[in-house]
Amino acid sequence: MQLDIFKNKKILVIVPHPDDEINLAGALIASANNIAESIHIAVMTNGDYYGMYSRRLMEVDGSIRKLGIVSENLIYLGYPEADFASADFEGGKNIISYRGLKHTYALKEKPEYHWLKTGEHALINYKNIKSDIEALISDIQPDIIVYNGNDKHEAHILLCNIVEAIIKESPQIVGLALKGFCYETAWKAPRDYYAQNILSCCRGNMTNIYDKEWGQRMRFPVDKTCRSRVIWNNKIYKALNEHASQIATINAKSIINSDFCYWISARNIDIQPYIKLCFKEDFVYDLKIKRDVELKEILVYEYDGEKSRIRPLNEFIVKTSGDIVYEKGELKWKGKRRKGKIFVETKDGKSDDNIGIELISSYKSIINKCYRNLEKIIDKIWFITYRKMYRYFLKAYCIKKENLDDKTNYNM
Repeated sequence: MQLDIFKNKKILVIVPHPDDEINLAGALIASANNIAESIHIAVMTNGDYYGMYSRRLMEVDGSIRKLGIVSENLIYLGYPEADFASADFEGGKNIISYRGLKHTYALKEKPEYHWLKTGEHALINYKNIKSDIEALISDIQPDIIVYNGNDKHEAHILLCNIVEAIIKESPQIVGLALKGFCYETAWKAPRDYYAQNILSCCRGNMTNIYDKEWGQRMRFPVDKTCRSRVIWNNKIYKALNEHASQIATINAKSIINSDFCYWISARNIDIQPYIKLCFKEDFVYDLKIKRDVELKEILVYEYDGEKSRIRPLNEFIVKTSGDIVYEKGELKWKGKRRKGKIFVETKDGKSDDNIGIELISSYKSIINKCYRNLEKIIDKIWFITYRKMYRYFLKAYCIKKENLDDKTNYNM
């Protein structure tokens, strides 16, 4: 099973902002928490672009507790939101934050990492951020590091560059480094939760991933508590609900998927091979599908642990039941019920718990098509309008509250 890769391992998840812990690794944290030795979450910035830093830091604490992580395993690096695109990667040029701050800070009851280590606040620059992350990795000594790729955000890009620079300089510092995305596979993914099936991560949204790299992704099954069809019982939704200041649940339909995937950027440990199954299209189905599906040729891939690559598997056995038949390399429907299951095994007996796929076809009608399209239009209008109204309120509220927040902060 793919999740065995996290068994008895120390995992460090490093994210740029509060709420990115869910976008990047919410499903991983919830799925691996019971089998990993420990999971630590480090947040680089305080997410204080609009102020309300204390609220956002407390929100991320509540979020990880919903996912089963204790507060002691949450680390604030404490860097204010700033123009990180202007960071000097070579030297130690200091940056002033958007709110005019020059150094790190966090909560009075839980100071930032640099303060805990040295008793001083760190100036905002590339050198200090990198130094803090290096020290954190040295303290925790994780077996697996999970970090974000080059999402279209300056803080995300900076963090990605720093982690990859550390890995390049000290490749033995971690057993396995997994790179994921906060936007393309989560926040900006298809809003498909209320669709008749939850879709897996889609290549069509991966604007900064080349096709050849998409084929090298590692897919992991999602814990059942993160696939609940009653959304308020879904563990990911409960964690998102803690980020009330961001109205994070508005993106729940996009963030909740049937899998989560990462790319290997460094590896110094052995990984057991695993198998995945997908169709020749952008989506990978591994849950019940309650709508018409055009059955296509099956592609099976095997993960090569030695070379850290996914390779096509040419010799495999396909077993079907119900109204599905497999003939001459193609899947076909038979009968009127159009309901059945597909199972794939390799000839050497290796199989995977996530291979079984149930295909259920529902009756298509013009009324159903119109209803689904109308639902999408209403959802889009609601999403855009609600978001704009919230942003307007947030800016007005924070301008009034910012001075009060500054007075209550112990170290600004």
